[in-house]
Amino acid sequence: MAKKIDSPSHHNTKQQRFAGFIRLVVALMLVGLLILLVLPHGLKMALSHWLEEAGVGRASLEDVDFNPFVGRLVLKTVRLSNEQQVGLSAAEVQITFKWWPLRQRRLHIEDFQIRHGTLALHRLPDGTIRLAGLPLGSAEPVSGESANPPPSGSPWGLALDALTITDMRLSYEAPDQHEQYNLSRATFQNISTWQKNNPSPFTATITRKAATLQAAGTMRPFAAPASLQAELRLENFALELLAPFWGTEAPVSLQARANGTLALEATLDRDHETVHYASTDSLQMTDVAYQDADLQLQAAELSWQGSSRATLKATPGSLHLSLSGTLTTDAPRLQATPGPYGFAADRLALEGEVTVARSDSKETGMDYRAQGSIHGLVVRAHGSDRYLMRAHRLDVAALQGKDAVITVPETEVTNLQLLQGDREANGPDGPGPMLAFDKVTLQDLAVSQEGFITLERLHLADADGRLLRNQRGELEQVARHTEKSTDSPNADRPKPGGIRINKVSLTGKNRLVFVDHVPATPYRETFTRISLETGPMDSRRPEQQTPVTLESSIGDYGSLTLSGTIAPFAVPVSMDLQGQLSSLNLPTLNPYAEHYLSYHLTQGQLSADIVMQIEAGMLDSAVALVLEKLQLNKVDRGEDRFEKLTGLPFQYTVDLLRDSKDDIRIRLPISGDIRTPDFQLDHVISQALLSGVRKAAISYYAPIGISLLTGVTLPVGSLYVSGKLIDWATTLRFEPIIFERTSTTIAAESQPHLDRLVRLLSDRPKVRVVLCGIANPGDLATRQSASLPQQAAEAKTISAAEKEELRALAGNRALQVKEYLVAHGIEAQRLIVCDAQVDMHQQDKPRVEIVI
Repeated sequence: MAKKIDSPSHHNTKQQRFAGFIRLVVALMLVGLLILLVLPHGLKMALSHWLEEAGVGRASLEDVDFNPFVGRLVLKTVRLSNEQQVGLSAAEVQITFKWWPLRQRRLHIEDFQIRHGTLALHRLPDGTIRLAGLPLGSAEPVSGESANPPPSGSPWGLALDALTITDMRLSYEAPDQHEQYNLSRATFQNISTWQKNNPSPFTATITRKAATLQAAGTMRPFAAPASLQAELRLENFALELLAPFWGTEAPVSLQARANGTLALEATLDRDHETVHYASTDSLQMTDVAYQDADLQLQAAELSWQGSSRATLKATPGSLHLSLSGTLTTDAPRLQATPGPYGFAADRLALEGEVTVARSDSKETGMDYRAQGSIHGLVVRAHGSDRYLMRAHRLDVAALQGKDAVITVPETEVTNLQLLQGDREANGPDGPGPMLAFDKVTLQDLAVSQEGFITLERLHLADADGRLLRNQRGELEQVARHTEKSTDSPNADRPKPGGIRINKVSLTGKNRLVFVDHVPATPYRETFTRISLETGPMDSRRPEQQTPVTLESSIGDYGSLTLSGTIAPFAVPVSMDLQGQLSSLNLPTLNPYAEHYLSYHLTQGQLSADIVMQIEAGMLDSAVALVLEKLQLNKVDRGEDRFEKLTGLPFQYTVDLLRDSKDDIRIRLPISGDIRTPDFQLDHVISQALLSGVRKAAISYYAPIGISLLTGVTLPVGSLYVSGKLIDWATTLRFEPIIFERTSTTIAAESQPHLDRLVRLLSDRPKVRVVLCGIANPGDLATRQSASLPQQAAEAKTISAAEKEELRALAGNRALQVKEYLVAHGIEAQRLIVCDAQVDMHQQDKPRVEIVI
């Protein structure tokens, strides 16, 4: 066959086609190159325009590198800002996306990376939140999970296969607040608006100084409702970093270092503007310091193990929060503001539940149930280093409350101590507590909304107390703890709501030591085997009389019982008590005897019947004393204080009061106005004792004509006994024994009086009497026949012999009385005959004067 040869025209056609193809390729390459050169600038302009339209303000994209073949966009030096702040500043932003979803109005980003910069979260005064300068709005309203393309005109969809943020500084700004954090690394995966129910894993590590917050979990940000499940791990996290999220309107300060984990779940219902939150927490906090308008709290360590749930609705504004778990703290310090007292403890442990409900339409409501214990509780007045109360342990069982209303079935306090003493003021007696109890039980405690406290029973067991009275006559612990604190921040303290206690009882091994520093030698006495029981008392009914029964042993063998009623809340206090004091050893009272009487008691025993009444501020009481076998000696300390006040030597008065059994019985009325500023009970009692003893001596001898000649000038011819002057001005004198003139015969009129004297001296074996015979000129036989005017004239001129005759007659009369008394059982040594006297007053009767 012959070979076919192309014609020249056909060859030219093929060359033309090839050249056209080459030109097309070159043109396409030029167009592609042009697109590659122009597209980054176009993208830069488009992105800037879109961001500014979205509300960023100003978008600055310095370097844009775009590879359309792989869908990779790299932005260098990105800066989004407005007039207030920089929303986003990043050294590099790298985005890799897919082209084909764009035709379905979906932006599918396979990889989104932001490195080295600042990301701002800004809360505006109107509540709007801006992230990176962009206002946060809702996602596209797509329901269901479908791979079909959305209809035309619907919002664009967004998917992020991976978002990585590295080395970013987070800036939070709110009105008057600014905080910065470091986001070391954060990753987000599988975020999609068209597959909204798929879980999106995320991790984040946020640091600030030494604090670290790590988060890991899953979220569904575009689901309905949106949800979050995560575990937060805190390491040395400063809680004050959360202060910006509380808002400036709350005067709250919280400082602490937290470590632990929170496993939380949260959902956001956009349709109902509701957030639901639940978490299981395990937190340990150190160096806790909290303060708000009502409270100051400090703690060395705080631990929380429990769970919490919350529901927050935006419209209308409401919050429902519940917490349940165990809270323990080490070394907590609590100060209520306003309030005069501070609280401290070694350890506090509480287990329970708290529910808080708050809404815009009504006040916050709170329900709570708890049980727990406090170890090493200490209560002090503001600015004082002495404690008001200290307890080894306080246990609370089944506490329930609603708002300010609290009920507690039982509270038990172990080793309770009240009112610390002062070592400098009390020497070896301080600085222990005024009262201490091994155990205190409070049953059925309730606190009302108004702060009124109701207590069914207060049971005190095994008390050990010390009452220390200083040299000013004040109870030391009470005086020191009632001093007004000059640095207290609360001058106007709220008044308490009041209290009602239905029963108070004291049982067990109880002891009370009373030490009085008023005497030069302090008085000390110990009360043991004390028991106390009271009936109902109510501060709202101050006039209510509360039944009281008190029993106690004093010293080794003494005892005290009191019973009656008392109104403890009355102002001034009122009471009506009766009781008995038995077998008190008198030498234990020597500090008082030496201080007030200048005498030392060597033996004796005291008993008393006590009636104590106070009404309308007036004390009207009486004490019937019985002093058995009292023996005493004068203390060599100068003058007899009793004699100075009464005009009678104390020893002399005591002997006057002794009966045949060597006992002394005195009734002391005690009265006074306790409302007067200078009222002191010990002063009232001492005055009553001095007056009572003096009156008792005089009144006892009154039936036989005793009189006290005080303030009278010593008469001529004062009596001498064994060379000692008998002072008639300070001596008790009986009615004299009258004699017939010129004889030693006792007048009939004096015989009954002499018999009464026998009975008195028999009943008062310690009393000694002086018998002084007295004669006058009318006793002379030579003058009996003379007229009275003549006798009066002759009485002025008697001879020495007549005077001796009269003295002899007077002496025989005294001996006659002594013999009569001895014959009736009175010891002769108790009857002292003085020098016979001649009375020149003619009108006076012949007699024998009897003085003690």
